[in-house]
This record gives sequence, C-alpha cells and structure tokens, in this order.
Amino acid sequence: MTRLAELRTELEALGRKQIRLPAWDPFILGSTDRLAHETLPARDAARRELKRWQSGRFPSLALAVADAVFSKQKDYEVAVQTATRPFAQAFAAMPLGDFCTFDRGNVYRLTFGKDPRPGKERAHLAPEGRVRTIQEVCNVLLGAGVETPDAARTALAMPPGVPGLDLRMTSVFGFGGAMLANVRMNVGVLTVKPDVHIRRFLASYLDLREDADDSEFEARLVAARDALGMEPFEVDQIIWYAKAASGRSG
Repeated sequence: MTRLAELRTELEALGRKQIRLPAWDPFILGSTDRLAHETLPARDAARRELKRWQSGRFPSLALAVADAVFSKQKDYEVAVQTATRPFAQAFAAMPLGDFCTFDRGNVYRLTFGKDPRPGKERAHLAPEGRVRTIQEVCNVLLGAGVETPDAARTALAMPPGVPGLDLRMTSVFGFGGAMLANVRMNVGVLTVKPDVHIRRFLASYLDLREDADDSEFEARLVAARDALGMEPFEVDQIIWYAKAASGRSG
C-alpha cells in the first residue's frame, strides 16, 4: 500500500468520527447571541464547510484578517468569544481605509473593553501585539489596492493575482504563513492552513519534513487530490475537526 493509499484510509477513518461543528459565523457576526453547534461525522462537516467557505466567510476584509490573527491560540472558541466577535461588532461594517487610520489604542479598547498595556505591542502573542499585526496587514492590503474580501479573493489566489503580496503580508510583525493561509481561506481561496497539527499529521504521508514550506504541503495535496478523493481543504477540515480540535472546538 502506498503512503497516499494509507493516508486515504486514515482520512476515511477520521471522516467517520463524530465531531462537534459550531455555527461560527452567525455568532461572530452577531445574528445570534449563542454559539450553536451540532454533532455529525467529520467528513460531512468538511463537505459542509467546503460549501460555506467557498464564497468567503465575512463581509469585511479587516475581520477576515482579525479572525486569522486572533485564532492563533489553543482553543479557537476562546478566540471567537473574547476577540473575534467583539472585533466584528465594532469593525465589520467599517471600510478598510477607515480601519487602517483608526487609532490603534481605540481598536484595542473597542475589542477588549479596556486600555492597552504599555509596551505590549512589541509582544506578537499579546492582544496588543495582535491588534498591531491586524492593522499593519490591513495597511499592506490597502496599499496594494485590495480593500474588500472579493478583491482579496482575486489578489491572494494561486498563482498570485498580485505578485509579491503574500510576501509583503508575511513580512509584517507577528504574521506568518499559517495566518496568511487562514486569511486566504476566509476570503474564499480554499487551501490548507499548515499549522502544527496539519504538518504533524501529513508530513510522513506526503514525504515532507514537518518544517517544509507551506506551498509544498499545498502542492502535494493538490497533486494527490484524485488519489485521496477529496479537495485539500476537505483534508484540512477533517484533520482539524477529528484530530486537532479533538471534539471541543475548531
């Protein structure tokens, strides 16, 4: 049995696992005050997520960036509850140009309900540092003439619609390849988010090192699409919900 055949067998087994799928976006966008969820097989969840993400999750590019930056922590649900939802309430309707010039301290206050701590902007995992990252990435996008999720879907497609934009984004303080992949996915460019869970699970099956470049993981999964019988995004979602999230949140 080839490694891809083994991977397909493993993914099929994971796909049968019952997982908890929260209805993230209605809660983030404020159309519901309760984070509802349902239990279903991981493969069914991945197919549903594929359809949901294809058109982009959010009406605001700043929110698409913020969700990616805030989500870099152990429990995505905590990020949603404490940061992404209040950020959306304050900024989801604000044009990107206005957000980029909005006082950074007030971005923090409106999101977290308190004053930023002096000096914490230099700590990229601190909430103050994350707010800095969000605004600086948004400034890069604005400078490239990318102001909406629809424009970002074209600009961040592969091959790149705006050459070099991905490199400019990942040169921003605190913003790495997994966050870039998350932004791309948030605007409807369906790919994989090569975080530590995805890398650890897939590396040996794809004959890659765990620290291989993000593009290598994506290219190997694209090449394996027919052998696996699913899109790279579905692979990402099955692994995340069935293994990384371990049934709590994702």
